[in-house]
Amino acid sequence: MKNLLLVGLLFNSILLTGQIHLIGLDAGLNLTNFVTNQPINFDRKFKPGFSAGLDYTYLSKGHFFFGTGIVYQQRGYSYEIFPTDPQGNFKNSINLRANFHYLGLPVKIGYKTGEDFIMFFNVGLVPAIILNANRSVKEFEFNGVKYPKNRIDATKFVETFDIACLAEAGGIFKLSNQYKLTISIQYQNSIETNYFKNKNSNLITHYGFTTNFGVRYILNHKL
Repeated sequence: MKNLLLVGLLFNSILLTGQIHLIGLDAGLNLTNFVTNQPINFDRKFKPGFSAGLDYTYLSKGHFFFGTGIVYQQRGYSYEIFPTDPQGNFKNSINLRANFHYLGLPVKIGYKTGEDFIMFFNVGLVPAIILNANRSVKEFEFNGVKYPKNRIDATKFVETFDIACLAEAGGIFKLSNQYKLTISIQYQNSIETNYFKNKNSNLITHYGFTTNFGVRYILNHKL
């Protein structure tokens, strides 16, 4: 009991030393793609996706801050292939998507300026694990035969771990004495090459842009 009381007093003293501690929720839309180490025979395109998570931010009395959290991210890319008939004529294009679902633990450090409206810039790392990977194809017709849309699970073929670097810029707006609104744009690029476990396949590295919106709750008073 005495130890619990000491821990509680220590936590309370940390909250009241002049810094600001924020917790909150983030959600956003992203556009992701990939680069590869080998030539590819299709035109890859950005794939729209979604991200959401929990965030903790520590704002110091000066200009620097620290952030971490847990985030769900959709990554991947889309592409088209153009099959030919026996005479070599192009038929209808086939639209495919490669979808990767990750759970990440971002760690960020940044610089801020302002009070009621805070502008910030940060950099960091996002270690992540794969939750699911699949390849989907829309309904298409080829040589007079209609094929239904299909989704193939590829999770077991994808490396489990990924790590990315990030750069982010945005603003924090005061809503009330206890709540703040955050808006930011983030760029993320994998630095650990993510590839299918078949070593003969192309190595791919994810990258993308995310627009985030969030709400923060202030754990302690502002001095």
